[in-house]
Amino acid sequence: MAESPQESSGENPGVTDKLTVIAKAVQNLQAGQQSLKSTLEIKLDKFKNEFMSSIDEKFKAMQSDIDLELAVHKKDIDQLSQSIDSIVRRLDSIENQQCSGPSPQNVNSPLDDPNLTIIASNVTETHDEILDVARDLVSNLDSSINVTAASRLNSRFGKPGLVKISFSSLEEKKAILREKRRLRDTEKYKNVYLRSSKSHTDRTVSSN
Repeated sequence: MAESPQESSGENPGVTDKLTVIAKAVQNLQAGQQSLKSTLEIKLDKFKNEFMSSIDEKFKAMQSDIDLELAVHKKDIDQLSQSIDSIVRRLDSIENQQCSGPSPQNVNSPLDDPNLTIIASNVTETHDEILDVARDLVSNLDSSINVTAASRLNSRFGKPGLVKISFSSLEEKKAILREKRRLRDTEKYKNVYLRSSKSHTDRTVSSN
C-alpha cells in the first residue's frame, strides 16, 4: 500500500511574500497620497497668498489713482471758487462806487448825498417811473415820508438793477431803515432789501 504525501504544518512561503508586497504597496500608496495632499495644500496656500497680494496691490494702486484724481479736481474747484469770490468782490466794489460816488452830470442831485440816500435791491423792473416805484415802496413803511428822487442802476446777471432813493432829511432816511424789516410782510416787496448808501467804514467814521 502506497504512503500518502506528508502534509505541511506551516504556511506557504509564496503567499506570505505576496501579502507582504501588497501591504508595502498599500503603505507606499498611502504615503504618496499624503505627500500629494501636502504638496497640493502648499501650492493652494501659495496661490491664495499670491492672489490676495495681487488684489491688494491693484486695489492700492486704484485707490492711489482715485486720490490723485480727487486732489486735482479739488485744486481746480478751489481755484474756481477763489476766482468767483474775486469777481463778486470787484462787482460789489463797482456797485458801491456807483451808489456812493457823485454823478459828474448832476453834481447837485439829491441822489449824490450819501447821508440822504438808501439803496434798494431786488426791486422788480416795471414800465412804471422809478420815482413812483420808490414812493410806493417807501409808503409801505411810512406814508408820511416823501421821496425826493430815485434812480435805477444797470441790471447784472439777470437781476434787477439797484435802486437809489433820496429823502429830504437824514431823520427820514433813518426812519425808513429802522422799519425796513416790515417789507417782509408785504407781498409786493417781501424780497426787497434796503441799506444805507454810506459804507460801513463811512458810517463808523461819521459816528466818531
